[in-house]
Amino acid sequence: GSAYVLLHHVMGESEGLKGVWSYAKGGMGAISTALSQCATDHGAEIICNAEVKQIITSKDKRRKGDQNKVKGVEMMDGTIINADMI
Repeated sequence: GSAYVLLHHVMGESEGLKGVWSYAKGGMGAISTALSQCATDHGAEIICNAEVKQIITSKDKRRKGDQNKVKGVEMMDGTIINADMI
């Protein structure tokens, strides 16, 4: 309703200016494209449409309790992908 729209207008902020709206050039898809480009520029590999069987973890002595560190993933086809971050 109108209260919901008013809340968005009052809380909207762009570049430090309250009550201002911004739109991404090229739409929301442009944001996804920019994020993926930045990630790959910094060495990330992005794999789409792939099923993960399990996340591989190991005990990390630096973490408290029973927290584990992620070491990679096992894909449904059996492929293991080792990674420091997922």
